[in-house]
Amino acid sequence: MGNRRIQDSAKIISIRLLRRGRDSREEIARICGFSTRTLRRTVQRYHTTGSVAKAAAIGRGRPRLLHSKDALYLLKLARHAPCTFLDEYQKLLHRYRHLSVHISTVHRTFERAGLNKPISLIVLLNTPPITLLHWTRLPKDDRTYARLWGRAPVGQRAEAYQPFVRKRRFTGIAALALDVGIIASRVIEGSSDRDTFIDFLRNDLLPEMNPYPAPRSVILLDNARIHHSDEIRELVESFGCRIEYLPPYSPHYNPIEQVFSVIKSYLRRIGIEAYPTSAAYYELYRSFQIITPEMTWGFFRHSGLI
Repeated sequence: MGNRRIQDSAKIISIRLLRRGRDSREEIARICGFSTRTLRRTVQRYHTTGSVAKAAAIGRGRPRLLHSKDALYLLKLARHAPCTFLDEYQKLLHRYRHLSVHISTVHRTFERAGLNKPISLIVLLNTPPITLLHWTRLPKDDRTYARLWGRAPVGQRAEAYQPFVRKRRFTGIAALALDVGIIASRVIEGSSDRDTFIDFLRNDLLPEMNPYPAPRSVILLDNARIHHSDEIRELVESFGCRIEYLPPYSPHYNPIEQVFSVIKSYLRRIGIEAYPTSAAYYELYRSFQIITPEMTWGFFRHSGLI
């Protein structure tokens, strides 16, 4: 008859006919529409389990790589440090549990345990507007290191101790060029002003540029007040370069926004303990170096410039 599904109701009828005792097994199998071998298995299953239905399959699918103790270890880590990144959990599993698993395995373990990723409770960063396409500034203080997301049971907020005061404030000034990366940078303590901007143009950025219309010959600025002055325009034109301004309220045209998003993610990942306070300048200069020429193509493409 081939491999086909037989309804449990037909099997129950066969058991009742067999109990009545008026028909042979061959006749019962013919009436119910299956073979005598199926009838024999049905009777055996009924005597063993009290039911004609097949038992539900147990343990289907691929065995899980993380056993219960390994999953419990991850959950304890999440309660102790809810803002830990998935790849950091992965490294801890490899180091202390000698397990090499993919990040998706760690993520699914948290999902099965009912841990989502809500916003952290203790601190929210104030992200200042980042100004420039080819040049911009990045304010940084102790709160920049605070991780914004953590894991907690569904319906609860993740609680974590994060820096809540600014302490020393630094400003990173940088210029971005396509297929090059950061071509000029400077780190100062405090906030930048027009004099700082002009000095950066004169001594750091413009010497790295070329006369128009060569590559890297146009500086694109936003409409901040410190960017508008005859002195700035005359300085840029003295190097044979041009200066253009972004339309108002158009950060989506600014690829440097994405650059500093990457840098802030890098600073949150390494944490405030990675560098001593005395190395704050080096820390920002080092973060500018993570921007590669290959990454700039994605930044410019996402901003619709290429």
